[in-house]
Amino acid sequence: MTSMPITLTTPRLRLRAPVMADATRIATFIGVWDVAKMLARVPYPYTEQDAKRWIADPGPGHHYVLVHANGIIGVVGVDVRDATGALELGYWLAQPFWGRGFMSEAAGAVIKSLRACDPNVAVTCGHFDDNPASAAIIRKLGFVPTGERQADSASRGKSVRLLTYRMPNAADHAGTEFETARGVT
Repeated sequence: MTSMPITLTTPRLRLRAPVMADATRIATFIGVWDVAKMLARVPYPYTEQDAKRWIADPGPGHHYVLVHANGIIGVVGVDVRDATGALELGYWLAQPFWGRGFMSEAAGAVIKSLRACDPNVAVTCGHFDDNPASAAIIRKLGFVPTGERQADSASRGKSVRLLTYRMPNAADHAGTEFETARGVT
């Protein structure tokens, strides 16, 4: 996996690695049905023990908690998803902070950092078809649609339609001028 900075800073947020002291707040915010139902691997109800297990072993990739003046408000990260080393962007945001551009800001910083490390890194993402807010973030970041598939949802206990995307990289645009939304390259 591409080496990522330990912390990232945006105009309104500081992104850092999760620590055990974050477990209660993470569990409180993911424990809201409207958040949990949009995440593929999160059970519902989501407990503090679930958060502690995730903090102890988040899997391959790099994850950041979003720290705002009000404390932790969400998580953004990239997971290694297959043998090719392709990265998948994932995120969630606490419901009281929806609609204010925090996730676009945080995810944009992660993408920009990835691209600074490796302009050709492959990054994918997806959202359940009933999540228009996530679709808007993904489009704003410059991802392009690649299709759809069924994906298991742990919280819903069933398979859900997932729309998939990838971020164009430098190799896609060799010899052309290319600029993505909000300066993410």
